[in-house]
Amino acid sequence: MSKFPRQLKSAPELRFPGYKNNWNKVRLGKVARFSKGSPLAKSDISLDGVNECIHYGELFTQYGNLISEIKSKTNVSKEKSKLSIENDVLMPTSDVTPSGLATASAINKENVILGGDILIINSEALNNLFFSYYISSHKKDVMRLVQGVTVYHLYSSHLASLDVIYPEIQEQKKISDYLSKIDEYVVNLKSQKDKIEVYKTGMMQKIFSQELRFKDKNGKNFPDWQTVRLGKIIEERTERAGSKNYDLLSITMKNGVKKYDDSLKKDSSSGDKSNYKVVRKNDIAYNTMRMWQGASGVSAFEGVVSPAYTVVAPKNGDPDFFGYLFKMPRVVFDFYRYSQGLTSDTWNLKFKHFKEIKVTVPTSKDEQLEISNFLKSIDELIEFKSKQIEKAETWKRGLLQKMFV
Repeated sequence: MSKFPRQLKSAPELRFPGYKNNWNKVRLGKVARFSKGSPLAKSDISLDGVNECIHYGELFTQYGNLISEIKSKTNVSKEKSKLSIENDVLMPTSDVTPSGLATASAINKENVILGGDILIINSEALNNLFFSYYISSHKKDVMRLVQGVTVYHLYSSHLASLDVIYPEIQEQKKISDYLSKIDEYVVNLKSQKDKIEVYKTGMMQKIFSQELRFKDKNGKNFPDWQTVRLGKIIEERTERAGSKNYDLLSITMKNGVKKYDDSLKKDSSSGDKSNYKVVRKNDIAYNTMRMWQGASGVSAFEGVVSPAYTVVAPKNGDPDFFGYLFKMPRVVFDFYRYSQGLTSDTWNLKFKHFKEIKVTVPTSKDEQLEISNFLKSIDELIEFKSKQIEKAETWKRGLLQKMFV
């Protein structure tokens, strides 16, 4: 009789050449040992620490499937601490979501201090990096083992009941090595994207401080910039939708103006949108209650936004230039200063206060266009890197489905 139930496969869909044996199926508790980390508070992490350490919260924010470089140090003594050993896998034991607990990180460094709320799994039958990827490919199975309502916990006694299907060690290493190459590729892409974003930030600072100036098409200097109130160069659009049917738009903190169907927000808007504000293409829409946090963007669409939002447009300037200007920290700080309200939950920047803010801008629209086109070219490169990252991560998810049982 086969040791596999009829509905289960005994080998994955995608395998490396030369490996044909069926995979083994066993309860994790039969082949693994479980232990927990030792108490380690965030306050124990120190820049001048002498011992490498991992706080459980870092498993969510700092590490992926493989921990090769330790991010933190502490002065907590190793003698009183739980230390990593060869082939350890680390999993968080508490989180506010079940999916957060269905993650695992293989650590390839020994004698690292492991903090409390870290579940440590070690098995001679399972390569630690293979098991880390295995957890990634079986997140739903792990989530079923999680206990809790508002705060969720993963106990070793429950994880021990997880069915694990795995090949011989050599094939495990082959799989994990291949997947780790993809992770390295993704990390490299993210590093490239981060560097471009840092470059963009630096260039924006130089441009808007006028440290860096563009030349006109004849190679001559553009006229001096002028300091004016926004009301002199920006006007408010108060047009209402009335009986016309427009797409509903959303203003996001990071990505500006989006069609509502493209956002992750639940549509809680009124069914009657006759009083909603019309947004024309190249208008600048901003969240009146969140402008002090930089919630604005240039619209690439025609649509409507809530009456609680504000819609503006340059009188004779380049909208994209002002879109970038409104993201500058100095300008966002002025949005904060001019916002009205008793608490941050009620602060708002209506147009009557917005128009009083002073900004320093090019008097030449051509220079505004030179600036916005330059910054847009950087944004296009950032977007290209983002799509490369998304494509690689999608590819990895597909491989996880095909390379594991």
